[in-house]
Amino acid sequence: MSLMMVFDRFPDHASCIAYLEKVRWSDKPACPLCGGLKVKRKNEVRRPHRWLCHDCTSSYSVLSGTIFDKTKIPLQKWFFAIALILDAKNGVASTELARHLELNQKTAWYLAMRIRKNMVVDMPLLKGIVEADETFISWQKRKKRGDKLPNGKRDRNWLRYKMTMMGVIARDGKVVAGLVDGRTERDIAPFLKAHVSKDAMLVSDGLGAYGTMSWYFAEHGVVNHDEEFVNSEDPTIHTNTIESFWHLLKRQWYGTHTQYSPDYANAYATELCYKHNHRGDKNQFGDFIEKAAKPERILGV
Repeated sequence: MSLMMVFDRFPDHASCIAYLEKVRWSDKPACPLCGGLKVKRKNEVRRPHRWLCHDCTSSYSVLSGTIFDKTKIPLQKWFFAIALILDAKNGVASTELARHLELNQKTAWYLAMRIRKNMVVDMPLLKGIVEADETFISWQKRKKRGDKLPNGKRDRNWLRYKMTMMGVIARDGKVVAGLVDGRTERDIAPFLKAHVSKDAMLVSDGLGAYGTMSWYFAEHGVVNHDEEFVNSEDPTIHTNTIESFWHLLKRQWYGTHTQYSPDYANAYATELCYKHNHRGDKNQFGDFIEKAAKPERILGV
């Protein structure tokens, strides 16, 4: 949904509240604390849109228990932020979000992180042909192999500036990515077992850690990147799909966010995975709001 469509559909805070009430409760408003249906809308001037439960005598609103709970930011700005983040292929920096929404940078960052954390979904195990690969993401400053230190000497321990991002993607387009501790079997095995089905065909490069995991999966195809990018004997064995996803991830980092902190790198990766997995949805904005309106979706920062 474009920004103009969001503005036309939700011109004020009241219209956003009405939409959330319809999405969350339909025609049966219920108390989020006790689940009681004996509720009545309160008539308060200072705190409009609140309800009273006659069973537990609690006062609440449709925002209670959601990612919007206790927010002082108008819901219209929340909806604008959601539309901006979902539509931005390379992500949105908190400074840019602050300019668009007329907020300070820290508030915009907090708002964006709440939205990203709500993009965490429980995905079924990937099946079929699944490509696996890892890449390095800089967490402190852009360091490359052979960069010089302030004393003029070359830094040979350039990996200390990198964190390892692991990713698996099925040929149907579903992708999962996250940080791992390293590139050994001990590091990548838990990630693969958590996200890839045993019946899948794992496709990887020649890293030794994948070879030791071949016993776990039904099949294991290997492409030697020192010699070729596509297996000459079987053209279906390649890692081009996951490499394309890494290209998007690196563009998000280099062009938008400049650097990732290890504490929040998974949140940025989750955002990209969510948008990639739902890129074909016709009502992406509405589906996200429906998830955000559910109390169990709330996740702190």
